[in-house]
Amino acid sequence: MVKKLNEIAFDTERNRIMQAVIQAKNDIEGRKLTIPEHCVSANFEITFKKEFYSPRYARVIDPNRLGFANEKVKTHFILPYETFGIMEAQQYYNSREFGSFPKWQSSLFEQHGHNHLNFYMDTQRPGLIDINIRELAQFIEIRNLAIKYDKYGRITEMEWTVREFDNSGAVDEYMKSSKKDRSLYFEYKETYCRDIFKQYNSCYCESKFYEGHDNEDFDLAYSAEYLKDSIQGA
Repeated sequence: MVKKLNEIAFDTERNRIMQAVIQAKNDIEGRKLTIPEHCVSANFEITFKKEFYSPRYARVIDPNRLGFANEKVKTHFILPYETFGIMEAQQYYNSREFGSFPKWQSSLFEQHGHNHLNFYMDTQRPGLIDINIRELAQFIEIRNLAIKYDKYGRITEMEWTVREFDNSGAVDEYMKSSKKDRSLYFEYKETYCRDIFKQYNSCYCESKFYEGHDNEDFDLAYSAEYLKDSIQGA
């Protein structure tokens, strides 16, 4: 996903159109909207890099605040032609919480094309994503990542093996076939001649494992006896 977002951050045509639309709003409606350098946002920090260009940085957003204006949640003011990258998307759009998926948010996905928006989400299990989003989506599965290093141990090339699906129905059938039905996907390679792990923190959720344990040490017990109370919720 980060590779794709990196490409869009330097997509001259898309960024110019976005800037022109905002400038027109300023000129015609008398607004004073800031015109950003690019149109990519994410729920984690990313540094975009391209040869001969200065680094660019993703606008950091909270997926819980993506939606139309409403009285309950202060939503993000979305750019025209904005592209969103959402990591661990099931945390925000979980199918098990369908009843709590508000209209002001679901309507954004249903009408995203009217403002030329794109969403890229990653999840380990697509079935966890709310069906309203799945029905509008295309899917890819990362099957493998091959990495090449130079003699100093530095990454020089990364190649992903990718399977692409037309719709959620194809993904469902693919899962039912234990990922064996080749008629349901198109497989191809994506190559990136740079260390993409230097552009974002792939373990950005690491801090959550330490939250709530500020004054504790690791409980390195070697007997199950001490677990009896904790299993009972004590």
